[in-house]
Amino acid sequence: MACPVEGQVLGVLGSIQSSAFFSLGRWNESADAGLAALDSLPQAGLFWCSTVEVLLQVLPNLGQLERSEKLSAELLRIVPAPEARAAYLRSLYVQLVGYAISGAREKGRVCLDFVDKLGAGVSEKDVVARGYARLWRAVFTFALESEMSLALSLAEQAAEDLAEGQVMYRLSLAHTVQAFAWWGLGDLDRSERAARRARPSRKRSATTTTRCSPPGTSAFRYPSTPTRPSSRKPSNAPRPYARWARTPSMPPATPMR
Repeated sequence: MACPVEGQVLGVLGSIQSSAFFSLGRWNESADAGLAALDSLPQAGLFWCSTVEVLLQVLPNLGQLERSEKLSAELLRIVPAPEARAAYLRSLYVQLVGYAISGAREKGRVCLDFVDKLGAGVSEKDVVARGYARLWRAVFTFALESEMSLALSLAEQAAEDLAEGQVMYRLSLAHTVQAFAWWGLGDLDRSERAARRARPSRKRSATTTTRCSPPGTSAFRYPSTPTRPSSRKPSNAPRPYARWARTPSMPPATPMR
């Protein structure tokens, strides 16, 4: 889509506004700015893909599932500009957290199959894109697949990438996923250590990256006084994700304290 230069400038400003509102946890304003910006941005360009990445996180929180699904479908039809590759992959992968929380396994598999056909993802050279790819795969695998060990491995690799890329608020989520994966495997000591690593990352993110939790992270609530299972065998381990995997939509994020 060809856009006048002046319109593109306004679109870029709107995209930046949308991202800023997202960081502040102001979902309605983020959605309004982002949706308005898309009309002025060249489709499949860097700012267009970055804006879609934000919208796919805020729209489900606002109950605008039809708009979110329309953008998801649009991502499967476009060919991103070369400079937009990393942003495009992030926007594809971020859908997985919504699918994981809502229990939409088949939609998630379609998304993963599409990414795999592109030959992109966990082997990306861009460290942030690679970290996101591993993180969202870990969330999806943990929630809806039976490979708990794979989810743990992906979360651990994501933590390394996100730490290198200084994406602190996502690093906190990576440690949180590790905590739940260890819990699901029956190793409560390692689970607790991973959960404790998530807290410093979360505190640092309040001053370095964002002032709010990423949408969907309120689904991962590690209880302050967990009930320890009588056995550490994986078959007897608690399934902490059973409740939120059935949630019809992504829960609203809560501001960081």
